Amino acid sequence: MISEKEKLIKAIREKGLHNSLISIYYNIGRALPFTAQRFPDGRVSGWYRSQYVEVHKVKPSGKGGQYGDAFAFYYRNGVRANSSDNPSYCWCKIDDIEPQPVPCGACGSWVLLDILGDPTHDPVKVLELDDVFERGKHKGEKVVDVIHSDWN
Repeated sequence: MISEKEKLIKAIREKGLHNSLISIYYNIGRALPFTAQRFPDGRVSGWYRSQYVEVHKVKPSGKGGQYGDAFAFYYRNGVRANSSDNPSYCWCKIDDIEPQPVPCGACGSWVLLDILGDPTHDPVKVLELDDVFERGKHKGEKVVDVIHSDWN
């Protein structure tokens, strides 16, 4: 049986590459830490799959908190690493004690890997086809019925 955590991770991944680290943070109930990978411009390759960040702090800003900064440690091949072989391009070093600001943390192209911490707020509810909308235009209707009658 699939756990609620696994169901939430799957639902967020199904959005594809439209997530920022900030939106992931909100969608998982502000749980910290979490891990995520970035595939800029949709470039899914072995090199991008070999690296990820472990986010430990988020400072939302902007309208509705949709922008801001995410602070993380960098991992390559499953272990802490320098974010670049060239020290002048390195945003995170293997010996950093504090998480560092992630370049493009508020940009899209991020994929949630795992939720390591516990939510501090209610995460986004993942609806099943037989669930009933609790509010809005289609209050009281099943998700599957709304999909058939009003796709938009």
